[in-house]
Amino acid sequence: NILYHQPYHVPTHRTLPKKQIDSFVGAYRLMPDLTLYVSAEKDHLVVQASNQAPTHLFTEGPNQFYVDEIDGLVSFIKNARGMADTLLLNQQGRRIVAPRITATWGVVGSATSNGWNGPDVPLEERKPGLWTLDRLTLREGEIKFRFNNDWTFNVGRDA
Repeated sequence: NILYHQPYHVPTHRTLPKKQIDSFVGAYRLMPDLTLYVSAEKDHLVVQASNQAPTHLFTEGPNQFYVDEIDGLVSFIKNARGMADTLLLNQQGRRIVAPRITATWGVVGSATSNGWNGPDVPLEERKPGLWTLDRLTLREGEIKFRFNNDWTFNVGRDA
């Protein structure tokens, strides 16, 4: 862009307090089949779209971040409790609103009644970080644990 005298953006790297970074961490529904997963890595945020590689978010302001790979901006809107409940994606003049969702773990596979292509059999979060499932009948076959009915995060054989 510099060579052709086009506008360009130089990403910055500013650190934010851990509490502020943690307020953005979560899953945001961009489209029915596309979720953005925001996580914290040390002193910065990382975003990963469904079935895509993770990318670093460069801090532009207290609630705004630059995404180099898409030349776009991600902003967060916080609720009264100080937690982000909406993500705004601005790219090439388009603005997409992505509400925060409560993502879940589930079981999928040939050993379940839903098979590999059906929806996950949902697990229940009994307390933070402890996911359980009562009375699941499994057939002979394989299973994987999958996050949010999405292959982006799965645990099991070859995962």
